[in-house]
Amino acid sequence: WLAITTTYIVIFIIVEYNYNYFYKLFQGDTTFISETIAGIFLLGIGMSLFYSLEEKPKFKKVFRLASVCTMLGLLGSIIGFAQTFSGFDIANLQLDNEDQVKSMMASVANGIPTALNTTVMGIYASLALITYPFLIRRNVK
Repeated sequence: WLAITTTYIVIFIIVEYNYNYFYKLFQGDTTFISETIAGIFLLGIGMSLFYSLEEKPKFKKVFRLASVCTMLGLLGSIIGFAQTFSGFDIANLQLDNEDQVKSMMASVANGIPTALNTTVMGIYASLALITYPFLIRRNVK
């Protein structure tokens, strides 16, 4: 499990150093749901390592955290799309009014990154929390 943990950390450092990928995900999220998902993910990894030291490791709590990450990602998607569509006023839309078009575009610009970034973070965290205990359990046996 130490090799798996080290591999996870090395991949994270390489991706973050070369692409600033997770920094951009956090920056695009205005609701701080991505940071919450990252915290739950780190808690799940810690719990997985702790449980792997037991004679018969049980990872049910880690799998619950994975489902929480998925649900938080979906919640962020809903909030992001609500932000996106809250700025649309179709009944009073005037395409020749530049200020109205700019406010609608600002609404889209704020909501879509939140929706997509929280969804991506939730999926990343839940997939990792589901596979990580499986790999640890396999190596502990």
